[in-house]
Amino acid sequence: MRRAWAAVAVAALVAATGVACVPPDAGTDQGGGTQTPSTRRPDGTPPESTRPTKPIQPTKPTPSATKDDAPGAATIIRVTPNHSDAGGRTYVACEDIRVDLTLKAFDGRSRWRARAVNVDLVGTTARTRPLTDALLARGVVLEPSSGVLETGQTRTLRIRGTYTPPPGTPRRFWVAVDDGYPSRTTPEFVCR
Repeated sequence: MRRAWAAVAVAALVAATGVACVPPDAGTDQGGGTQTPSTRRPDGTPPESTRPTKPIQPTKPTPSATKDDAPGAATIIRVTPNHSDAGGRTYVACEDIRVDLTLKAFDGRSRWRARAVNVDLVGTTARTRPLTDALLARGVVLEPSSGVLETGQTRTLRIRGTYTPPPGTPRRFWVAVDDGYPSRTTPEFVCR
């Protein structure tokens, strides 16, 4: 009776999961049953067809044509000369701007572009608020204004020129740095 219940339980388990349990001695004939071929040799090793021939080498992912090959960040690590206040604003002589920013690439190769603008773009991205000519800070020159940095590599961005803000606006400008990250870096420069 117990065997009948066990057989019913095993049949239900096989039907539910699709997995059959084979007892460890299934390869031997226990009299009256059919012999099931063993999947191992008598010495315990697997047959030749089931042995791996060589380790499986992982394949390198191929870059997608739709993804940027430079998804890293270009972060400002230094402002020279450093005439900054506790709020992160740097004070400059807008009649003769001479400031350098040092950019450093983190988290992979970084393709960056910087432009001087007359509005604070913190929290925006190149997709949510594209930089139009109306937003540019006229007279402020960035050299170089774009480039590619490998991880750990640095580049000095020179800010030169003169800046006269539009009438009725504060005497300040920002440098918007767009890179592979979703947010912009936007340091603020205030005219003294």
